[in-house]
Amino acid sequence: KLIRVDLSHNDLTDVSVLSRSSATLKVLHLEYNALTSLKCLSDAQDLTKVYVDHNQLSDLYWATGKPELQILTASHNAIENLTGLGIGAKIRYLNLSHNLIRYASKGYLVFGEDTFPVVDLSYNRLYFLELPETCTIQVLSLLGNPELTLSELYQEQGTYIYLDFSQTWTMESLKKIQFANLCIVNCTLDRQVEIEDGLSNERLMTEEEALEEIAHKGALEDY
Repeated sequence: KLIRVDLSHNDLTDVSVLSRSSATLKVLHLEYNALTSLKCLSDAQDLTKVYVDHNQLSDLYWATGKPELQILTASHNAIENLTGLGIGAKIRYLNLSHNLIRYASKGYLVFGEDTFPVVDLSYNRLYFLELPETCTIQVLSLLGNPELTLSELYQEQGTYIYLDFSQTWTMESLKKIQFANLCIVNCTLDRQVEIEDGLSNERLMTEEEALEEIAHKGALEDY
C-alpha cells in the first residue's frame, strides 16, 4: 500500500492514478506540476501532509473530508476563494500565499483549540477577512494584500499578524488590533515615530525580515 508519494517537479497534468491507493496515503508531494484538479483525493481521508505548491489549482474542494490533515501548502496556484476548504482540527500549518483569494469569512478559518496554527495568506487579493470569535491562530501573514483594511480584523490576544504598511491607516484603526502582536513591514519614516509611540505591541521590519520569520515559523510546524 502507498503511504508516501513524491511526484513533484514532473510537469504532470493528471494524477488520477492516485485514486487507486488514495485511501492509504498519508504524505503527498505534488509541487511544481501543472495540475488543475485533485478530485482523485476525495477518498484520501488519512492524509496528514499535502504539498501542492506551484500548480494551476483553482479551488480547494478536494481538501474536504481530511480529518487527519496537519500540513497543507498550496501556494502559487490560482485559488480564488476558500469555498470547500474543510479545515481539520489538527491543522498546524496552512500556506495559501500567492493565490487569487479575495475574501475569507470566519467559517473557513476554524481550527482546533490546541493547534495554534501558522496561516499564510500573503500576496493574494484579500479585501475582506473575518476571523472566528475564538481564534487560535498563532501566526497570520497578510503581506501583499493592498485592498485589505484593518477594520475587518478582530482583536486577537497573542496572535502575530504580519501586515504591509499603508499610508491610509490611522492610529485609531491600528489601536483596534493592538492586542495582537503587530509586525509592520516597510513603514515610512514619517509615520514610524507615531506608530512606535502610539502602539505597545508593534514591530517594524523589512519585507525580507518578515518573510524569513514567517518561513521559519512555518518550518517549525512542518516536522
